[in-house]
Amino acid sequence: MGNGPGTTYCPDCEAIVSVRAPTCPQCGAPLNAPAGMYEDPERPGQMRYWNGSGWAPSAKNAKPIDRLAIVALVLAIAYFPLVSTVLLFAVPSLRAPVALVYWSATAFLGVRALRRISSGGSRGRGLAVAAIVITLILLAGWLVGTLAGVRTPIA
Repeated sequence: MGNGPGTTYCPDCEAIVSVRAPTCPQCGAPLNAPAGMYEDPERPGQMRYWNGSGWAPSAKNAKPIDRLAIVALVLAIAYFPLVSTVLLFAVPSLRAPVALVYWSATAFLGVRALRRISSGGSRGRGLAVAAIVITLILLAGWLVGTLAGVRTPIA
């Protein structure tokens, strides 16, 4: 309880407030409010997560996800529906070179994204690694199939 009946302390700034107040008049923290999204007292008009006893760290400092990592992952995943269809109609002698160029470009983008992420400017390391791993699995499958003499319609 605060200084008198009907008052309590704000859990965020420790100001004395009425037990009936929905928010602290000094810091804007929700009082007796369940965890959830509320208007951010530091940035009016934006939402912030209240965990029931304090504000979560502001999201304004969060680093963006590297777009190159997203592109690399999308290209790696899109190989089957996109390139497989194109390669079915390609001249047979061009199938392997087209697939190798595609895989090389995807792996290059993934590695480039990892380098940019390592410099500390963004997030997305897992996306870039996933793109590289998927590309290497596809390439390894193609190499094993080629060395074993398996003829596939896609590469």
